[in-house]
Amino acid sequence: LKQASNLDLVTASKSINGALMLDARNSYLHFFNGFIYHLQARQGDGEKTDMAIEGYRQAVRLEPSNWIAQEFLGLALMEQKRYPQAQEAFAEVLLSQPDDLVVLGRMLAASYLAGDARSACAVADQIQAQPEARTVEFMRTAVSTLLTFCPPLPPAR
Repeated sequence: LKQASNLDLVTASKSINGALMLDARNSYLHFFNGFIYHLQARQGDGEKTDMAIEGYRQAVRLEPSNWIAQEFLGLALMEQKRYPQAQEAFAEVLLSQPDDLVVLGRMLAASYLAGDARSACAVADQIQAQPEARTVEFMRTAVSTLLTFCPPLPPAR
């Protein structure tokens, strides 16, 4: 991890792959392997994006409660413009982190970019209900803009 934090990604990748040979069932090692590939992709090696996605998926397969791997999977899918799949990944995160404004914002973006107005509006409503969202200018502006296009909610009973 120190090598990754120093952006010595080639050495970090070799180290994490060596660790995976010793403990191939460790979800967190697969997450970090995916993360290192993701960093390499962000530095210009686009071929590593698919490897990052597979690392994140393997981490989730081994430990379905690893919401961090699920969230990074969503981010990698967003970068590839695979918005419906990113929506699925963020929806999984929201099952365990339902009030996380960052994930809600990512779900809003993925839904909007996927052309899924119903989900985007539902997420915008959920964000608007969060007191903390009112203090985040970007979130407040994005949600209010989007809500102007959403059908009104039915009255509460």
